[in-house]
Amino acid sequence: MRPHNTGPTQGPLLPRVVNALSWSFVNGVISRVGQVIVGVFLARVLVPEDFGVFAVALVVFNVVMSINELGVSLAIVRWPGDVSKIAPTVSTLALGSSSLLTALCVVAAPFVAASMGAPEATGVLRALSLAIAIAGISAVPGALLQREFLQERKLVADTANFAVSTTVAIVLALAGLGAWSLAWSRVAGNGVAAVLLYVLAPQRYRPGFDRRCARELLAFAQPDLVALA
Repeated sequence: MRPHNTGPTQGPLLPRVVNALSWSFVNGVISRVGQVIVGVFLARVLVPEDFGVFAVALVVFNVVMSINELGVSLAIVRWPGDVSKIAPTVSTLALGSSSLLTALCVVAAPFVAASMGAPEATGVLRALSLAIAIAGISAVPGALLQREFLQERKLVADTANFAVSTTVAIVLALAGLGAWSLAWSRVAGNGVAAVLLYVLAPQRYRPGFDRRCARELLAFAQPDLVALA
């Protein structure tokens, strides 16, 4: 598929790097300040047990996310050649692995939650696992923004993620949903961000598969997977 261009991506490297770092700094500041403010508010609404249940689910979620999409999306950022040759296969691998991991989380949730001494976290973990599937959808668009130093566009997606997730968390927490409010807020925010990343990406690719390309991608990502292990 021919990539869909949404704007110029070429230019002197140094100004692009400086610009990207500036927007990344702004993004980080907004995220951290916002998280503190929201955390203080939710601490007044939710009980400690709610945070404990969500923490159990979040630990499992973070472990799975560390191996999600097999690390192949990093190839988009670091690939020395034309990414249009690998992007369709990267998209397929990311979607396939994230879907598989989501299904495994849904099936294994009761056993994992029980083994961690919090069986009540089963449903919350299953809800949170939907964010794993969403991550597979947004893997290629997000990597393309990083490759092209378009952090200002990523800031738009991240800010929307924060706004939506915060609104959902507060509304559901006030409605008495407890730990579920934190899980659904993560899913909702990531879903909105995934849509925006796709819209704002400089190119868009449909899933495809090339066996030789897949082998190269997995070999390319192997050092990162070993480091995570």
